[in-house]
Parts: sequence; structure tokens; C-alpha cells
Amino acid sequence: MLSVPHVSEFKVFPKTPKALRRELAEHGAHIHSLRHTYAYLLKTSGVHVTTAQKLMGHADPGVTLGIYTRFRDEEIDHAGAAIMDSLRGKSDYLLF
Repeated sequence: MLSVPHVSEFKVFPKTPKALRRELAEHGAHIHSLRHTYAYLLKTSGVHVTTAQKLMGHADPGVTLGIYTRFRDEEIDHAGAAIMDSLRGKSDYLLF
């Protein structure tokens, strides 16, 4: 089971958009930051893009991919390692 470390005091989630905006602003974030995080969590959890599209309410999966899914440097490193291992004949990674 995944454990999330306790990094701050628990706060009740704001009930109105205005209160939510104010709370997020204190952390340099905005409401769409939550959508970006949600999309990224869907992606890194292996959820298919068309499923993520439906969950996020997008008409086009290109919007989901183009706007809401970002990558991290570790993903680039992992892709490079997967290609190199494949070229070396290792079977630890599935590329397709």
C-alpha cells in the first residue's frame, strides 16, 4: 500500500470556488493545477488516454494529451534506459 507522508496540518477542503482559489493562491497554484495533477496521476497510473479524456470531460483526447499531461525528467531517463536495454537484448522493459 502506498503511504503519503504527512507534510502539513490537515485542512478542510474549501467549499466554494472563491475560497478554493484563495487557498491555492497561497501555494502559488490555481484551480487548473488540480486538473493538471489529476491528469498526471491518471497518466502515471496507467489509465488509457481515452479513459482519462472521459474522466476529465474532454471531447478530444488530443486536449487531454496536449494540455494536461506533462512529463518528468525521470520519464525521459526511463525511456532512454528502456531503449538501450532493448538494444542490448534485455527483456526487462516492454516497449509495445
